[in-house]
Amino acid sequence: MGLPQNLLALCKNMLPGDKQRGRPDAATLKRSISTAYYSVFSLLVHAAASMLAGNGSDSKELRGYVARAFDHYEMAEACKGFAGGNLNKGLKPCLQLPISTDLKDIAATFQSLRQSRHDADYNILLKPNKTDARQAIQDAERVFTLWEKIKGSEEARLFLLALLLDERVKKRG
Repeated sequence: MGLPQNLLALCKNMLPGDKQRGRPDAATLKRSISTAYYSVFSLLVHAAASMLAGNGSDSKELRGYVARAFDHYEMAEACKGFAGGNLNKGLKPCLQLPISTDLKDIAATFQSLRQSRHDADYNILLKPNKTDARQAIQDAERVFTLWEKIKGSEEARLFLLALLLDERVKKRG
């Protein structure tokens, strides 16, 4: 298992089962929500770094270098365009077909999980419950499933590139 899958397993393991009594503490629930987001972030960054730098053991350092170039805010901004089907004008000609429902869902869920992670990590008044944490985990699992369906497609390649480059290209006009 790679880091994305390990993070997904970790956030699931943080929560007690339905038959166990008691409520997990707020810190555990917040950490589970945050980790669900990071599993998706890692999934997409790993996919993009592998696409750009290769998968071989000889390119491990380069993959790490590429991975460090990704920014949470810039990725969320790129996801807005994909989730709403409104790509920036520079990307539109690169995609021959409409954005698939699966990719729109991945992009929208990334945004939603990012906001949940931000709330969990920084909102000291937030008191999440087990349902909130489970929802974040289910959302992350759905992204993993949808990504498996589309990961080899041309739109997936464009999406991964946009996660890294979209904001930079927008600034240049």
